[in-house]
Amino acid sequence: GKCNCYPNGQCDDVNGKCTCNHNRWGANCEKVCLCQKGKCDQETGKCICHPGVWGPQCNNNCYCSVNSVCDVNTGRCLCNP
Repeated sequence: GKCNCYPNGQCDDVNGKCTCNHNRWGANCEKVCLCQKGKCDQETGKCICHPGVWGPQCNNNCYCSVNSVCDVNTGRCLCNP
């Protein structure tokens, strides 16, 4: 298979799929990822936030204690079990 990922990703010659650069997503890596502090799901474009940030574009900081984690959708602190 041949891919059309260049210059926004790398082509896997075996399965014909693109591996997108960190700021791109889509079948041919043609879409721009808008996640500020995270990465995009390669297929859906949904942001996967780095720890400590939340929101649709991962641009909100979490202010949770060490005994909790931040809900990536609401920013609420969730206590560790």
